[in-house]
Amino acid sequence: MNIYLDVDNMRLVGGINDAQSPGEIRVACRDTIPVTVTVLKVNTSLLTTSLFVPVDLDAGRSLIFGAKPAVAMNGPYFVSQPVWTKTGTGVYTGSVEFTDALLLAAVGVNTTVALAAEFSQVDVAGNNYASIQFDLSVIPDVNRGGEPLVTRVSPSGGIWALEVSDEGIGNFRRIS
Repeated sequence: MNIYLDVDNMRLVGGINDAQSPGEIRVACRDTIPVTVTVLKVNTSLLTTSLFVPVDLDAGRSLIFGAKPAVAMNGPYFVSQPVWTKTGTGVYTGSVEFTDALLLAAVGVNTTVALAAEFSQVDVAGNNYASIQFDLSVIPDVNRGGEPLVTRVSPSGGIWALEVSDEGIGNFRRIS
């Protein structure tokens, strides 16, 4: 997943040449998602035509991510990622796990869980700077592992079912 942070206007944008802000981000519960975050500033240079340019965080600052229920902002994080690896100018990578027990319990009884999410720059003392908030919707995972998803009748006979393990490995198995 690619996420672009416009730090001049404190919002998400669609990309280096896309100032449109996504209304929300939707993800499936139980997934671990590799995320690339690009920190952007409005391009003021006449030498390039892009709307934004990637910029590094200020010296001594790092990036953190957290999300909690929109209706319980004083509660614990359901999702967080405090460690991001700088991989280029303004580019940071990490993995975000949507596997927390509180999140799994909330999604288990709902069709979607609305989270308030935030990327923040923090200094070594833990002070927040340039926080960008957005809506994050978590939907139930369709493939939960072990359930037959698809059946088919083989021309050579028999009915087959596709099963998917918790590791996401699919396998056809003859069921009759």
